[in-house]
Amino acid sequence: MKKWNITLSFLFVVLFCANVSGATVDDNVYNALAPCYSENLIASYGPVPVFDGDNKLKSAGKSTLFTDNDTFQKEWYQKMHQLYENTKCEIDEKYSYPRGPVISYGTDALGSVIIGIYEKEETDSAFREKIYSTIKSEADLLGIDDLPVIFFIAPMPELQSSRTDNWRPIIGGIQGGSDIGPCSIGFAATRNGQNGFVTTGHIGDTGATVYQPNFKTRWAQSQSLQEGQHLIHHLSSTAMLQLKSLKVL
Repeated sequence: MKKWNITLSFLFVVLFCANVSGATVDDNVYNALAPCYSENLIASYGPVPVFDGDNKLKSAGKSTLFTDNDTFQKEWYQKMHQLYENTKCEIDEKYSYPRGPVISYGTDALGSVIIGIYEKEETDSAFREKIYSTIKSEADLLGIDDLPVIFFIAPMPELQSSRTDNWRPIIGGIQGGSDIGPCSIGFAATRNGQNGFVTTGHIGDTGATVYQPNFKTRWAQSQSLQEGQHLIHHLSSTAMLQLKSLKVL
């Protein structure tokens, strides 16, 4: 199996899982998605693209109709997006990791439904048929004929950044800090209509200044804030961070 990191090729897969409208399907797109349809392919249903052992396109499947008919392409993408929206909750609840082996689900720029199976898990034809039947039943209700579906081997995505890096937008689990020391920014929350994050209370009292990712420390007063660091004001000792006061220093 071809090993993937979060590289350009994998990002193509992720980006095209979203609702694509009017995207140009050219050699760059085929080359980026080829591994899903060749060395990483587990099973396919319907008119999917076919690649040879060198990842060269042999048959374009449903996307054959895209190059000469832009209206058909847009309408097909819209149908695929609606199909995804109507089935994503059931697929997630029944089959998504860790409840099941599915770690990615969506549609790609070639017009196929794509289901990524975690590379350390195994599935049999009966299991795949259950997932396919769920998707196909909804496709029939939407009037979608000749539905292309692929199951492919996928790696577990890995972050290339650490919790101490600069994160924009701010998310949970990364480092923040005040002049007292570091803290971990927790989960997103809303208090009295104010969006923010919950953290541990040891970061400071109400009104304390919190930075991400770096902080001024008592033992390193000479440490200066670099351009791009952000200031966040504490709302309370329960560490609700007020995002409206976020500003670049």
